[in-house]
Amino acid sequence: MRRLLVVSDLHLGDNGSLEDFTCDQAFADLLNEYGPKGPTELVLNGDIVDFLQVQPLGALTVDAAPLKLETIFSRHPLVMPALARFANRGNTITLIEGNHDIEFLFPKVREKFVELYTTAGGEAARLQYSKLSRVEYPHVHIEHGHQYDEVNSFDYGNLFTQETTGTLRLPWGSRFVLRVFNNVEPRFRFIDKVRPEKAAALLLFLLDRDLFVENAIPLLGLTVEGWLNQIRMAFLKRPTSGWIPKGETSELPWDVIDALNESLNDMMILEQTRTIDEALISKGAGGSAARRIIERLNSGWKSSLSKANSYDVRAAEQITKEGPAQFVIFGHTHHAGVKRFASGCHYINSGTWTPLLDFPYAKDTDQWLIDAMDAAKYPVTNSPTFVRVQIVEDSCNAELMTWNAARRCAEPAGY
Repeated sequence: MRRLLVVSDLHLGDNGSLEDFTCDQAFADLLNEYGPKGPTELVLNGDIVDFLQVQPLGALTVDAAPLKLETIFSRHPLVMPALARFANRGNTITLIEGNHDIEFLFPKVREKFVELYTTAGGEAARLQYSKLSRVEYPHVHIEHGHQYDEVNSFDYGNLFTQETTGTLRLPWGSRFVLRVFNNVEPRFRFIDKVRPEKAAALLLFLLDRDLFVENAIPLLGLTVEGWLNQIRMAFLKRPTSGWIPKGETSELPWDVIDALNESLNDMMILEQTRTIDEALISKGAGGSAARRIIERLNSGWKSSLSKANSYDVRAAEQITKEGPAQFVIFGHTHHAGVKRFASGCHYINSGTWTPLLDFPYAKDTDQWLIDAMDAAKYPVTNSPTFVRVQIVEDSCNAELMTWNAARRCAEPAGY
């Protein structure tokens, strides 16, 4: 039997104010558990590190990435030795880039990773890089999944704004992280615990309209003056296709504009309310509008797999038709889940090891939103998930698992 462990979206940072990864020991325990169990391939499936949230934040060049990588693993000293021990037990490691660590496309960044890995005692021959995807038909198709997300896809043929300086051409979603998450997170620690970006943008509007208008509106390609009406006008010009395939770009982040348009009437009502506290305390239109927005966030965006027609589900199903692969495995959305297609093939999302904001039930929206403005009270949920693939000759089985840190064991995730 061969085994693959697919892990994504660790988002290792520099342990500073923007750090999201706190599962160092749990991740090391996972590797220690599976290391001795026979031939296993660990697939690090994108966004393993987060170059966008590591100091210096303004350094967005390929040349800056190796030093950032060194900083990241020095601040997470358990991780690289655990990877080395895992590989040295007769296993292999495959690294795939994601949208937050797109820099792994470039040799000098991969060379630094290899250097850190071998310095920790790892055998270089057991570490490999696979651009964009790891495919083994008819069993699995594994990729991060950002190329199917219109606000986070890269033009792989046009990666630089300036080739001489190695300055990367970032998609709207990465610029959202830099402009919004990185500026807002010191005040609202949970803001990057919200996925996708459209939900984060709407939640920011609820909490601090000035920050929303100052940071998010220019990124939407809109002007501050009359921005509510501009959202409606932009929506009316929305392209008919809701999914932009690999390699294509969009002039505006339509996915986000669509989401804001769904709540536009409530946003207009709230523009007449001075503060969220006033809106929630009141029994008037402002309170009702705020509650409707929170309920929409909870029911519509808590899990991407709740929408059968979401971009990742559609992309995964198309891959099973073209490949075909019995199992398509993505990360990126941060929402773990399993979906079975009519063909019998499956889509599995490996989720994330970072905390996610826990949205409330409808009856609790008032207090939840007030608590959300208090850094000590906002509720998060954290379930370190991964996908375990087991292959025996022509037979393949894949299961979404979670790592139980308290018991130091893997358990079925229950999806």
